[in-house]
Amino acid sequence: MANLDDSFCSEAGEDDQLSDLCDDFADVFIDDFQDTEELLKAAAQGNRAKIESLLSMGLAADARNQSITALIEAAKNGHSECVEVLLKAGADVNHPYGCDWTALIEAARKGHTECVDLLLKSGANVNWADQAGSTALIEASRGGHTGCVDLLVESGATGSSSLTEAKTGGHRSPPSTEKPVDQPVPRRHPTGPTI
Repeated sequence: MANLDDSFCSEAGEDDQLSDLCDDFADVFIDDFQDTEELLKAAAQGNRAKIESLLSMGLAADARNQSITALIEAAKNGHSECVEVLLKAGADVNHPYGCDWTALIEAARKGHTECVDLLLKSGANVNWADQAGSTALIEASRGGHTGCVDLLVESGATGSSSLTEAKTGGHRSPPSTEKPVDQPVPRRHPTGPTI
Protein backbone atom coordinates (compact mmCIF):
# COMPACT_ATOMS: atom_id res chain seq x y z
CA MET A 1 0.00 0.00 0.00
CA ALA A 2 1.37 3.39 -0.98
CA ASN A 3 1.70 6.06 1.65
CA LEU A 4 -0.44 9.18 1.63
CA ASP A 5 2.32 11.38 0.19
CA ASP A 6 2.92 9.02 -2.76
CA SER A 7 -0.77 8.75 -3.60
CA PHE A 8 -1.28 12.49 -3.31
CA CYS A 9 1.70 13.25 -5.53
CA SER A 10 0.76 10.75 -8.20
CA GLU A 11 -2.88 11.86 -8.25
CA ALA A 12 -1.92 15.49 -8.36
CA GLY A 13 0.82 14.85 -10.90
CA GLU A 14 3.06 17.27 -9.04
CA ASP A 15 5.98 15.10 -7.90
CA ASP A 16 8.59 17.52 -9.20
CA GLN A 17 6.88 20.63 -7.85
CA LEU A 18 6.39 19.10 -4.41
CA SER A 19 9.98 17.91 -4.34
CA ASP A 20 11.21 21.39 -5.32
CA LEU A 21 9.03 22.97 -2.64
CA CYS A 22 10.43 20.60 0.00
CA ASP A 23 14.00 21.33 -1.14
CA ASP A 24 13.37 25.09 -0.98
CA PHE A 25 11.88 24.78 2.51
CA ALA A 26 14.87 22.74 3.69
CA ASP A 27 17.29 25.32 2.27
CA VAL A 28 15.49 28.17 4.04
CA PHE A 29 15.32 26.20 7.29
CA ILE A 30 19.05 25.38 7.18
CA ASP A 31 19.96 28.98 6.30
CA ASP A 32 17.82 30.34 9.16
CA PHE A 33 19.37 27.84 11.58
CA GLN A 34 22.89 28.82 10.51
CA ASP A 35 22.08 32.53 10.74
CA THR A 36 20.60 32.01 14.21
CA GLU A 37 23.72 30.16 15.32
CA GLU A 38 25.87 33.00 13.96
CA LEU A 39 23.75 35.55 15.85
CA LEU A 40 24.06 33.63 19.11
CA LYS A 41 27.81 33.24 18.64
CA ALA A 42 28.23 36.95 17.81
CA ALA A 43 26.26 37.92 20.91
CA ALA A 44 28.28 35.59 23.16
CA GLN A 45 31.52 37.02 21.77
CA GLY A 46 30.41 40.66 21.84
CA ASN A 47 30.61 41.10 18.06
CA ARG A 48 28.29 44.09 17.61
CA ALA A 49 29.10 44.53 13.91
CA LYS A 50 28.13 40.92 13.12
CA ILE A 51 24.88 41.28 15.07
CA GLU A 52 24.00 44.47 13.20
CA SER A 53 24.83 42.77 9.88
CA LEU A 54 22.62 39.76 10.60
CA LEU A 55 19.76 41.94 11.81
CA SER A 56 20.02 44.12 8.69
CA MET A 57 19.63 40.97 6.55
CA GLY A 58 16.25 40.39 8.19
CA LEU A 59 17.10 37.97 10.97
CA ALA A 60 14.78 38.50 13.94
CA ALA A 61 16.36 39.84 17.13
CA ASP A 62 14.50 37.06 18.97
CA ALA A 63 15.83 34.24 16.79
CA ARG A 64 16.53 31.36 19.13
CA ASN A 65 18.02 27.94 19.40
CA GLN A 66 16.36 25.73 22.01
CA SER A 67 14.88 28.84 23.63
CA ILE A 68 18.16 30.73 24.17
CA THR A 69 18.34 34.11 22.48
CA ALA A 70 21.12 36.44 21.46
CA LEU A 71 19.98 38.89 24.17
CA ILE A 72 20.52 36.26 26.85
CA GLU A 73 23.95 35.38 25.42
CA ALA A 74 25.01 39.04 25.29
CA ALA A 75 23.70 39.79 28.80
CA LYS A 76 25.31 36.81 30.49
CA ASN A 77 28.65 37.64 28.89
CA GLY A 78 28.49 41.34 29.79
CA HIS A 79 28.37 42.75 26.25
CA SER A 80 26.29 45.87 26.93
CA GLU A 81 26.72 47.30 23.42
CA CYS A 82 25.24 44.10 21.97
CA VAL A 83 22.44 44.14 24.55
CA GLU A 84 21.60 47.68 23.47
CA VAL A 85 21.54 46.78 19.75
CA LEU A 86 19.33 43.74 20.34
CA LEU A 87 16.91 45.66 22.55
CA LYS A 88 16.60 48.44 19.95
CA ALA A 89 15.90 45.74 17.34
CA GLY A 90 12.98 44.47 19.41
CA ALA A 91 14.39 41.54 21.37
CA ASP A 92 12.00 40.29 24.07
CA VAL A 93 13.56 41.54 27.32
CA ASN A 94 11.66 38.97 29.40
CA HIS A 95 12.12 35.85 27.28
CA PRO A 96 12.93 32.90 29.59
CA TYR A 97 15.03 29.88 28.74
CA GLY A 98 16.04 26.66 30.45
CA CYS A 99 14.77 26.82 34.03
CA ASP A 100 13.06 30.15 33.32
CA TRP A 101 16.17 32.30 33.54
CA THR A 102 16.03 35.62 31.73
CA ALA A 103 18.67 37.98 30.41
CA LEU A 104 18.26 40.04 33.61
CA ILE A 105 18.86 37.06 35.89
CA GLU A 106 21.94 36.07 33.86
CA ALA A 107 23.40 39.59 33.87
CA ALA A 108 22.75 40.02 37.61
CA ARG A 109 24.22 36.60 38.42
CA LYS A 110 27.45 37.54 36.65
CA GLY A 111 27.56 41.10 38.03
CA HIS A 112 27.22 42.89 34.69
CA THR A 113 25.88 46.17 36.07
CA GLU A 114 25.68 48.01 32.75
CA CYS A 115 23.68 45.17 31.18
CA VAL A 116 21.37 45.04 34.21
CA ASP A 117 20.78 48.79 33.88
CA LEU A 118 19.96 48.55 30.15
CA LEU A 119 17.60 45.62 30.69
CA LEU A 120 15.78 47.36 33.54
CA LYS A 121 15.40 50.56 31.50
CA SER A 122 13.92 48.43 28.70
CA GLY A 123 11.23 47.00 30.94
CA ALA A 124 12.73 43.78 32.28
CA ASN A 125 10.57 42.21 34.98
CA VAL A 126 12.65 42.97 38.07
CA ASN A 127 10.88 40.32 40.15
CA TRP A 128 10.79 37.47 37.62
CA ALA A 129 11.48 34.20 39.43
CA ASP A 130 12.90 31.06 37.83
CA GLN A 131 11.55 27.57 38.49
CA ALA A 132 13.46 27.38 41.78
CA GLY A 133 12.15 30.77 42.93
CA SER A 134 15.42 32.60 42.34
CA THR A 135 15.31 36.20 41.09
CA ALA A 136 17.87 38.60 39.68
CA LEU A 137 18.15 40.16 43.15
CA ILE A 138 18.90 36.81 44.76
CA GLU A 139 21.48 35.92 42.11
CA ALA A 140 23.20 39.31 42.35
CA SER A 141 23.25 39.01 46.14
CA ARG A 142 24.71 35.51 46.03
CA GLY A 143 27.53 36.80 43.87
CA GLY A 144 28.15 39.86 46.05
CA HIS A 145 27.42 42.17 43.12
CA THR A 146 26.43 45.28 45.08
CA GLY A 147 26.13 47.49 42.01
CA CYS A 148 23.55 45.14 40.53
CA VAL A 149 21.77 44.82 43.88
CA ASP A 150 21.51 48.62 44.12
CA LEU A 151 20.02 48.91 40.62
CA LEU A 152 17.56 46.10 41.24
CA VAL A 153 16.38 47.49 44.58
CA GLU A 154 16.05 51.00 43.09
CA SER A 155 13.92 49.45 40.33
CA GLY A 156 11.55 47.85 42.82
CA ALA A 157 13.02 44.41 43.33
CA THR A 158 11.49 42.69 46.30
CA GLY A 159 12.72 39.77 48.30
CA SER A 160 15.29 39.19 50.91
CA SER A 161 18.87 38.09 51.03
CA SER A 162 21.62 38.75 53.52
CA LEU A 163 23.25 41.27 51.18
CA THR A 164 20.06 43.28 50.57
CA GLU A 165 19.28 43.22 54.28
CA ALA A 166 22.76 44.50 55.07
CA LYS A 167 22.59 47.21 52.41
CA THR A 168 19.13 48.42 53.40
CA GLY A 169 20.27 48.47 57.03
CA GLY A 170 22.90 51.05 56.09
CA HIS A 171 25.86 48.74 55.78
CA ARG A 172 28.05 49.18 52.75
CA SER A 173 30.73 47.17 51.09
CA PRO A 174 34.18 48.35 52.15
CA PRO A 175 35.91 50.52 49.56
CA SER A 176 38.49 48.60 47.58
CA THR A 177 41.22 50.96 48.86
CA GLU A 178 40.69 49.87 52.45
CA LYS A 179 43.23 47.49 53.87
CA PRO A 180 41.56 44.21 54.88
CA VAL A 181 41.46 43.45 58.58
CA ASP A 182 44.04 40.83 59.54
CA GLN A 183 42.39 37.66 60.72
CA PRO A 184 44.25 35.10 62.81
CA VAL A 185 45.10 32.04 60.77
CA PRO A 186 43.72 28.91 62.41
CA ARG A 187 46.44 26.49 63.33
CA ARG A 188 45.93 22.90 62.53
CA HIS A 189 47.65 20.07 64.31
CA PRO A 190 49.04 17.59 61.75
CA THR A 191 46.82 14.81 63.10
CA GLY A 192 44.08 16.63 64.86
CA PRO A 193 41.41 19.31 64.66
CA THR A 194 41.93 23.03 64.26
CA ILE A 195 43.21 24.57 67.49
